[in-house]
Amino acid sequence: MAPKFFITSGLILNVALGIGTSIYYFIKHYYSAAIVFLVFALFGAWCYWRARSRIPFSATILTIVIDVMKTYPSTLITSFIGILVGAGFSVLFAVVIVATYVKFDPNENNEGCRVGGGSCSQSKLIGVLVFVFFAGYYISEVIRNVIHVVIAGVYGTWYYLANSDQGAPRHPALSSLKRALTYCFGSISFGSLIVALIQLVRQLISILRSNFAAEGNGWAVCFTIVLDLVVGFIDWMVRYFNQYAYCYVALYGKSYVKAAKDTFDLLRFKGFDVLINDCFINTSLNLYSLFVGYLVALLAFLYLRFTAPAYNDDGSFYAPVIAFSFLISGQITRIALTVIESGVSTFFVALAKDPEVFQMTNRKRFDEIFRNYPQVLEKITTDH
Repeated sequence: MAPKFFITSGLILNVALGIGTSIYYFIKHYYSAAIVFLVFALFGAWCYWRARSRIPFSATILTIVIDVMKTYPSTLITSFIGILVGAGFSVLFAVVIVATYVKFDPNENNEGCRVGGGSCSQSKLIGVLVFVFFAGYYISEVIRNVIHVVIAGVYGTWYYLANSDQGAPRHPALSSLKRALTYCFGSISFGSLIVALIQLVRQLISILRSNFAAEGNGWAVCFTIVLDLVVGFIDWMVRYFNQYAYCYVALYGKSYVKAAKDTFDLLRFKGFDVLINDCFINTSLNLYSLFVGYLVALLAFLYLRFTAPAYNDDGSFYAPVIAFSFLISGQITRIALTVIESGVSTFFVALAKDPEVFQMTNRKRFDEIFRNYPQVLEKITTDH
């Protein structure tokens, strides 16, 4: 109903949240985190002010994506199924983590150590947990990317076939799902593997930071915070790259390597425009995703506080349970938002590669885009 207001308010609230968090850390004398949050908040405010003239273009794209989503309810159904599958896998993930602790935790009171299937030791516990976390991140990333490819295929069907003489197929989501689970599944698995490895590294850094904090080693904690920021930035870049690479996989059936080359071309020719458009829309969406994460983390804390389970008598389970709740809720929310994020990315890829198609099939909307973004006629040229 109000895409421009939605984007603008999301950007402003995101900056306000960053500054508010920074002030809180300053009050608590947690200066390293306070400075980091303040720098990011001020950088976000500067980016918003410099590129605010591009908001109408992003608002038009968001409106188009929402209209297509309403035209093809299968995108919403796919997203809903993704939420169920993601939530179900998250439950399984949590059960396996708890079972790993029960079976391999070398605690003298742990009765699981007397059950057959291997003895308990700290090294076995750590080794199995590393594998469990890697498998969990990998499978959840594959689920997310399969949904992305399916939805991207539906948007691609609308872009190229909806108003053509040939016409769109009756069930575009089923056709797209078939391609995602057969021809495209190798590419999906390969790209997801990279992200899963990075997420595993971030988890290990988080564990190290918790151990250093328990030991009172402030310098080591600061080092792990900086390291986590660096790895987190790499994680963001890989995810951002994959978002567009999988659009090429879904639209044109290319392998991951060829899709990666085309994504490099896209970012080389349209990088600044892509970044600004995604920054505006995704920042607004991620603000509400972050809100869900905070809310679920708070509910997890209140659950432990008021039920007072015996295993949390010393309060040692507050941090892992809250962190796990925050991460899992964020993953589920990101799956839910895939229907919009995939639509935005797919539409931009198709518009950058074949703008004349949209000009012929949706002239009114194309003219609106042209008024706000004249570079739309600059078609990507590739050497491969």
